[in-house]
Amino acid sequence: MITETGLKFSIIARVIWKRLAYLLLLSVVVVVTYDFWGQHVDLPNTPLAIFGTLLAILLGFRVNNAYQRWWEARMLWGKIVNDSRSTARMILSYVGPVDPERARTMVRRQIGYCWSLRNHLRGLSKDLDLTPFFETNELALLLQRVNVPNAIIESNSRDVAELERMGLLNRTHVRLFEERFCLFLDSQGGCERIKKTVFPHDYRYYTTFFVNVFSTIFPFIIVDEADWQTVPWTIFFGFALSSIDHLAKAIENPFENRVNDTAMNAISRTIEIDLRQMLGETELPEPVKPVDGYLM
Repeated sequence: MITETGLKFSIIARVIWKRLAYLLLLSVVVVVTYDFWGQHVDLPNTPLAIFGTLLAILLGFRVNNAYQRWWEARMLWGKIVNDSRSTARMILSYVGPVDPERARTMVRRQIGYCWSLRNHLRGLSKDLDLTPFFETNELALLLQRVNVPNAIIESNSRDVAELERMGLLNRTHVRLFEERFCLFLDSQGGCERIKKTVFPHDYRYYTTFFVNVFSTIFPFIIVDEADWQTVPWTIFFGFALSSIDHLAKAIENPFENRVNDTAMNAISRTIEIDLRQMLGETELPEPVKPVDGYLM
């Protein structure tokens, strides 16, 4: 996630510089051809104005749909933060008095769940950052599962069921815990839906294609009126359209381990700090800080 409030031109330029270079060369050729030989392609303005309007509407829908995916991902992880704190509090309140060691294990599993879900969504190694929160044997069993986060929730659910069989938790407590565990699986399912639902390829392709077409014909439209100013105006409009198109591509998949991702590292570390403090620990890790304006 980009955290800097100031817009860095270099961030976008690194991606679209080839397109801008092409537009610069094209606009110079159009102006030179018009000034020295009086030659240019005479295009009707009205159809092109309508085309530009339709392109603006298409880009608006494109960015809006991409942003909805990005924002839903952030909302789901915000819910995971709140549910993790509430679940840890319940564990320490209900399980802690009857089985303190098991309560501690369950809370640490919850921390591990958040890091594991990060790995699961970004396609990282299953065991990355999980070692501090699990016993070696338990971690080895968890890593055998395809869906490790789901297996972690199952482990906590089995512990609750065992405490009920031992008479240490009543049925009301069990129901409350199961409701909390279902909340995590609902949030995880929402994240997996975003991850596995590919943004329609045709929608992406045609939007980019129309941006390129309009940027290409733009200097032919204004050269009669703008003359040499055609060059900066072409670069400006090309940059604007290409930036919007790139923005949609950058945020439509928020779990790809890129700079515009949901900041799952930072969120998981926040959960870890909060829950370890609830366990009474004093040696806590530092919060994840932005690097070069990026928070991962």
